[in-house]
Amino acid sequence: MNSLFSGLPPRQIISNSLTSRRTPPAAPPARPNSPRPPARATPRPASPCRNTPATGSKTTSTRRLTKTKKPTKSIGGIFNVGWGVSLWANFAQTFNPTDFTRTTIDYGTPPPSTSEGIDYGLRVSFGPRLYLTASRYESKEKDATTGRPSGAGNIQTIVNTNVLGDTSSDGRNRRGHGDMPISWNDVLDRKSQGYELEAVANPLPNWRLTLNLGFADASQTDAFRQTRAWLDANDRVLRQIIDDAGILIGTDNVARADPARPNPFIDATTGQNAWNSLQAGRANLVTGTQALNRLTRYTTNFYSDYRLTSGKLRGLRVGYGMQFRGPQVIGYRGADTIVNPANPALAIDDPKLDAYSVVWQKSYFLGTATLGYPVKIYGNRKIEFNLSITNLFNYDLPLFTTTGLRAPNGDLSTPARTTYPTRYSYTIPRSFRLSATHQF
Repeated sequence: MNSLFSGLPPRQIISNSLTSRRTPPAAPPARPNSPRPPARATPRPASPCRNTPATGSKTTSTRRLTKTKKPTKSIGGIFNVGWGVSLWANFAQTFNPTDFTRTTIDYGTPPPSTSEGIDYGLRVSFGPRLYLTASRYESKEKDATTGRPSGAGNIQTIVNTNVLGDTSSDGRNRRGHGDMPISWNDVLDRKSQGYELEAVANPLPNWRLTLNLGFADASQTDAFRQTRAWLDANDRVLRQIIDDAGILIGTDNVARADPARPNPFIDATTGQNAWNSLQAGRANLVTGTQALNRLTRYTTNFYSDYRLTSGKLRGLRVGYGMQFRGPQVIGYRGADTIVNPANPALAIDDPKLDAYSVVWQKSYFLGTATLGYPVKIYGNRKIEFNLSITNLFNYDLPLFTTTGLRAPNGDLSTPARTTYPTRYSYTIPRSFRLSATHQF
């Protein structure tokens, strides 16, 4: 099946990175062929190019030997019922050995991950003019490797915060806390399930239509548990570092300049902001089950083209396509606060919102138009000219990807804060592409 969008088959378009298709298991029915790790592994010496913990830091650890051997199973089949009807099903397991090139927050290595998934479906052919496919999938993965959580980079900023009175550019905390890894990985458990529908129709020999839809439900459980455990274990020393810089952490866990210990050095303000940003991110790290970050609930792709077979414009082909993307998860609202009724100068947790309340990127759609016409040059030789217009309706609204905190309605006089979309990108503006193809 040809597809207009991004040069990918429709099934792949529906299945973007975190939407519908089987995330953990490999494509059926192939069995994963991961290389077997060395029979023995020894702790790696610290690289001189790497930020390593200082003596006495709680971040030091030893890379331990990890068993990375596990059998997996995969089975699938197709049953042709007859009358154009066929049934198919597939079950697959995968095992990803420990990747010793990756680092965790404590300079260890992520554990191996395991996953399994099943998908099954029905395909019906109504002669050469209509094909219908319906399928369902279910999958789960344990200890899936992911990047560090949003805002975790503020830990290093806190570690670099100078003590009160130290205005040097290379100063740091006096608690002996060493550097964090430049970047680290964490783990989570995830599940997904959904449906996919696909239709290909040829109402006329020169008219073709394709339609596919995807509906997904995916979740993450106990996400970023290593970073969460590290923050809990090192909370006391991080608070001491902030206090050493002349910054006061109130009963509401918000860092503010301490009037009794003024610190005009810019490093103090940086540390104060880093603490508050870190706590906002920590509020969304929970052991329960959340909607999977970057999950798109549903997607649709449609395309149709028609070629004239008679008249002066014989051979002219016109087409139209549409990509629809449903709402996408971009964050959570565990850090939202409201004004404290007992003290309007302070904020308290918003009881109506928590780390399971989702922030969505709004749904949108893009249109594409195509035009093709063959031109005879000599003999039976032809050149096919094709014009493609992408983002036909020039969709120009931002597509948000992450979240942050701000005062409600921009009112800085209130201590309350609410989560809102922050970082974003734009789709490519309306574009025209003209190409010519000649068959030799």
